[in-house]
Amino acid sequence: MDINSKLSVCAYFLSKFDMQAVESLGYTTRNEAMTSISSKLGKTNEYLKRRRDEFDVFMDNGRKGQRNRMPTRIVRDFHEELQGLAFDEFREKVKEIVDSVEIHVVNRTVYPDDLPDNSVEYYEGKKKMVLINTHERNPVARKQCIEHYGAICFVCGFDSSKVYGEEFEGLIHVHHLLMISETDGEYMIDPVKDLRPVCPNCHMILHSKKDCYTIDEVEMMLKR
Repeated sequence: MDINSKLSVCAYFLSKFDMQAVESLGYTTRNEAMTSISSKLGKTNEYLKRRRDEFDVFMDNGRKGQRNRMPTRIVRDFHEELQGLAFDEFREKVKEIVDSVEIHVVNRTVYPDDLPDNSVEYYEGKKKMVLINTHERNPVARKQCIEHYGAICFVCGFDSSKVYGEEFEGLIHVHHLLMISETDGEYMIDPVKDLRPVCPNCHMILHSKKDCYTIDEVEMMLKR
């Protein structure tokens, strides 16, 4: 099963059983579940949320989801395959997926438009294989960074929950002051000294030249 299929299974579980699913996996909030599962599968939680919302059309869970949009063939196929699973069986299936994956994140800033998405059935050219080097990120260090600084952009002060609503609380990128690609390999990281929470816009600017702009330099750009 590929990563997108695994994410779809998790999204269906979260759509069908909502908070019962969240708590059965050991999380306390929907956003915590989304962020953790997405991180383990090497995606942003926006992909997982979008797929969950697509499954909402089949559910009686009270969320709006994407009820104004016809489900795609892939979404319908997953619904046909998964709708008969009982809660306990489904939970074990999702736990097996989440517990068995390895965390690999591409060594570049990844934005939503870069993500493979089977939910829209358009085509833009044939597939090709791309080989890249990846560097593993530590999700615990990311969590500790956000706990210390808050899920607010260190550069511009952007807070996703205040702009888009409480459902998006905690959505933030984490920037490495020392680029992992410039290290010799595995190294010890201090979540407070070495990491900073930044919004996607500021993160893009920080990485818009080869050796990265500093946070102070981007702050000066904003002041200008």
